[in-house]
Amino acid sequence: IDQLLLSAHDVIQPDGRMVLHAQPAHYTLDSAHGVIDPIGLHAERLGVDIHVMLADGAPIRNLTEAVQNAHLEVEGVIGSPIAAGLACLSREERDMGVALIEFGADVTNVAVYANGMIVGHAAIPLGSAAITDAIASAFGIRRFQAERLKCVNGSAIASPADHREMIPVDAPGEESSGPVARHADDKNRIPRAELVGVITAQLGALMDEINRALKVLRFSERRGQQIVFTGGGAELVGLADFAQSALGKSVRIGRIPHLTGLADAHVKPGFSTLAGLVLYADADPVDIRTFGAKYQTTSHYGRMGLLTKVYRAFREYF
Repeated sequence: IDQLLLSAHDVIQPDGRMVLHAQPAHYTLDSAHGVIDPIGLHAERLGVDIHVMLADGAPIRNLTEAVQNAHLEVEGVIGSPIAAGLACLSREERDMGVALIEFGADVTNVAVYANGMIVGHAAIPLGSAAITDAIASAFGIRRFQAERLKCVNGSAIASPADHREMIPVDAPGEESSGPVARHADDKNRIPRAELVGVITAQLGALMDEINRALKVLRFSERRGQQIVFTGGGAELVGLADFAQSALGKSVRIGRIPHLTGLADAHVKPGFSTLAGLVLYADADPVDIRTFGAKYQTTSHYGRMGLLTKVYRAFREYF
């Protein structure tokens, strides 16, 4: 096995791009495919399928430099779909086939897993910040007001009671901090139905883009047909029901496991990638680029030493 992984170095052809990951996904023993751990098994021929993720070098260098300017050392760069998938998806889901949708602020990542690895990825330049901007534009208010309305009173599912419910644009104590909203009453309140209408219109456009991406990635050909939403945008009330209706697939919200030292307030989809980074560092998976070297590129510290540093950072900054 060691010799096989060492010989796999020559297979990787980055074509001028940066290799983020080059890891053994599963092995082939004679005619048996999809073997996770071949140790202890007998075969005449042994092969390995390698999961390689490439990225443009310039954005990675910019990100690394930004971290270094904060007087921190970069131990490794991990693809967001891999980190989020490690936190939100079970091994069975990754093997059977699942679509992971990272609903971020500015970008929505669509990653299709099958046979334990990512087999397709697409990035949609539309995220939850577009919903905030649409609310601000529709009611003529500031972004911080629109963001609060989305998070506190927003929903992806309309209700008949929404037409009767008036919601304040300003938070308590902020009555004079922003303009009076368009369509507001004399107390600067707007109908909840109008807010939900703006949100669902933006979500509809996003679901159309996700549907197109899934078709290009041939997700319908996978055995598993579940879609998992994560990221900060996935915290919107009613998103799973809306997405299930729009995409025609079973949808759930991916929630992260509880990590020691992580506050309960942060055990939610918005922290899935961050939690996945911790889990990835703890697992320290084999990377073919550095296989046989003394250290892995993603972890130069002892396992508990690195985790302790990350937990301390959680407590200090969150």
